[in-house]
Amino acid sequence: MDYVYGIINKMNNQILYIGSTKDFEQRKSKHKSNLSRFEYPICKKINQLGGFDWIEFEIYEKTNGTNRTEREMFYQNKFQPKYSSHYAIKCPKRISEQQKKYKNRTEVKQRMAVKWQEYYEKNKIRLLEHQKIMRDIKKGSQSVDTYSS
Repeated sequence: MDYVYGIINKMNNQILYIGSTKDFEQRKSKHKSNLSRFEYPICKKINQLGGFDWIEFEIYEKTNGTNRTEREMFYQNKFQPKYSSHYAIKCPKRISEQQKKYKNRTEVKQRMAVKWQEYYEKNKIRLLEHQKIMRDIKKGSQSVDTYSS
């Protein structure tokens, strides 16, 4: 059985997030464990509200596995929650912005890899010496003072 669920702000009954899952209890636990990681907008919002005491989970629909995503999108389009990632499906502008960000991230990673390779090649001897010093220090064969100049 699959579930389409919402996360609701208890103070004003605002629907913050719509999601779907195969295991509702496990997904609730995952939301709680992600709370300390501020990389997700829904986690930031829950923390701003004061934690899980100020929100509730509500199951909107139990579905069969074939139409879970469709039903999730239906509820996202109906309620338009601010913190649902799939809400972008209805908004082509947001999709293109997300694709742009992803493309830019990939380009940045590629550029950083090239820059790091150039830096490594230019400073190879110094980096290798530093690695040897650190290995010696870890082994205890040399003290830090020996290498300072």
